Amino acid sequence: AQAILDQYKRALDCPAESQEDDVENVDPDVPMPVSMLMMQIPTCVRSAQPGPSQAAAGPSSAPAEPAPAADTEPKITLGCKYSGGELKIKFRPSDPISKLLAAFMKHHPNSSSLPTDTSKYKVKFDGEVMGLNDPGTQWELEDGYTIDFVWKA
Repeated sequence: AQAILDQYKRALDCPAESQEDDVENVDPDVPMPVSMLMMQIPTCVRSAQPGPSQAAAGPSSAPAEPAPAADTEPKITLGCKYSGGELKIKFRPSDPISKLLAAFMKHHPNSSSLPTDTSKYKVKFDGEVMGLNDPGTQWELEDGYTIDFVWKA
């Protein structure tokens, strides 16, 4: 039981004073009723969980959490070079490269003649092949960079 309590404290980063003041040492070899175990949970853990009256009252009136960063992250403009020219495509660096490829395929002037199988494409940055599941942040892409698109028919 003490090991479980120690895990709770570490997982929740309880302040040091609550770790020491609220928890008594528990002999791991002595069985303990659940109600006593609950009393051993540090205050910082107990206060994070709604009590019966709070749960019945419904959701709290606390402000909603902000939207994920990807929704508010600004897009960058990348030059997308191919054998017949270049496209300018807006892209969120946290998105996977597959999204950039999808936008390229959609906006290419001859999109109807392009292969639809994404495995036929190579997306390159500075001569290195980018993985389609790689986020743009992995490649440290910035506004104005050029990406090369090569494909086999």
